[in-house]
This record gives sequence, C-alpha cells and structure tokens, in this order.
Amino acid sequence: MGLFKSLPTILLENYNVGNKGDATLLNIEGNKTGFVTWLLDKFSIKSRKLTFTFHNNYVSYITGGKDFDFLPTRDIHNFNIGYSNKKILLVVSILIALVSIFIFLGLLIDGDGGDGLIFLILGGGLSFLFFWLFKRSSAIRIYFSCQNLSSKGIRIKSGISGKQISMDDLHKLQDSITSCLELNSKWYNNYFKK
Repeated sequence: MGLFKSLPTILLENYNVGNKGDATLLNIEGNKTGFVTWLLDKFSIKSRKLTFTFHNNYVSYITGGKDFDFLPTRDIHNFNIGYSNKKILLVVSILIALVSIFIFLGLLIDGDGGDGLIFLILGGGLSFLFFWLFKRSSAIRIYFSCQNLSSKGIRIKSGISGKQISMDDLHKLQDSITSCLELNSKWYNNYFKK
C-alpha cells in the first residue's frame, strides 16, 4: 500500500462469515464506489466488482474477476477490524449549529428577529444535512498487513439493498480470524519461530 493510497470503499452486495475451523472465514462481494470507477464500468473498461476473501492460508482480493492478489496468512503481521465514521462531518454539523444559534441571538438582540429566524432555519437544515451524512458514513474497516509493507484491506458500506454486516457477525469474524492467525501466522505461532 502506497503512502497516500487509501483503502477502497465498496458497497456491500453479499457476505458470508464462517465459523472457527472453516476453510473460508470471510467472503465479501461488492462494488467499488466513486464516479470514475462507475464511469469505467459503464464503458466496460474496468469492472467495479470486488471480492475479498479470507481463507485459512491466504487473503484474496479479486477485482472484476481479472486481477487476483493474494496475501499469505503465514506472513500477516497485524490486522484491524472495526467500525468507523467520518467524524469531520459531525464536527462541521456541530459548528454550523453553534454559529447559526449565535448569529440568531445576535440578530435577535439587534431587533432583526425575522432575519435571525430565517438564518436559524437555514443553519439548522445545513447542520442536519451534515449530521445525516455523518450517520450515513459508517463503514466497517478490515485490514491486514505484513512486515514487508504489503497489505490488503477494504472499507465496507451498506449497499443499495441496505444489507450490512451485523455486530454479531463482526465479533464472530474477529474471533475466527484471531484463532486462524494464532495457528497459521509465523508472528503468532511458536511453531514457525523455530
């Protein structure tokens, strides 16, 4: 992963979380987001379809059924699984609400209550818009990295169908991946350190 390269965000279409000891612990299918990606897909230049799979022995990252990237679980040094939001949207929402309240109070004191009320309604609507965007920005981040700086990961957002990975499945996935890496990774298993 490059210095300024971010994890691709996908809209979830389908997923399957396996149990401890299964050969495939995670299988995620979705479409990459973004206008350029959508445009390339519409002109049949590059498909948006992405499949991310965690097996006992490797992590696979398949783009459009044509590009296959693999990362062996033996070399995985660390991993990160969790929910994230774009918190800057919440900060902007709160700032807009506070500024609109102070401007309303300032205009109310000056005797321009009608203008202040209009400004308060517009500021409240804009603040609500940013708060709604904050609530919609929630995504699951799954990321694996090796000591030699190679890595694989994705951000998963709810698709158009509204399908999401549940918290129970997320905890089940974390337990399964932890036990798999304890058995297969040379960084967690003492068998490989000899």
